[in-house]
Amino acid sequence: MHIEVTYNQRSSTGLESDVNYKRKLIVVAAAVVASGAAHAQSSSVTLYGVIDVGLDFTNNSGGKQLFKMQDGTYDGMYGSRWGLKGEEDLGGGLKAVFKLENGFNLNNGTLGQGGREFGREGG
Repeated sequence: MHIEVTYNQRSSTGLESDVNYKRKLIVVAAAVVASGAAHAQSSSVTLYGVIDVGLDFTNNSGGKQLFKMQDGTYDGMYGSRWGLKGEEDLGGGLKAVFKLENGFNLNNGTLGQGGREFGREGG
């Protein structure tokens, strides 16, 4: 934060001008302290994610083998995802809360939930 105070007024005595200047300086200092207190309210943002992938190995009696990487959604699990969640204290007992979550297929990078960026959860 940058605050600049300029005072160019002069009176005939000079004394009155100094008193007014000091008063204004005190008001500005109080405003700076108050704005710092407002910015000191708590806020947080968390980046999180889950990589849900598995490796399937099939060995049948015909002598053939198959290795295949499976995304977690294939086997009914939860699937890979990343998201942001957080909150901001608005003061007066109020706070704003948000959560944005993206699902994706690790095998090919496509978005889940119909191609929507935050289709898993957004709010």
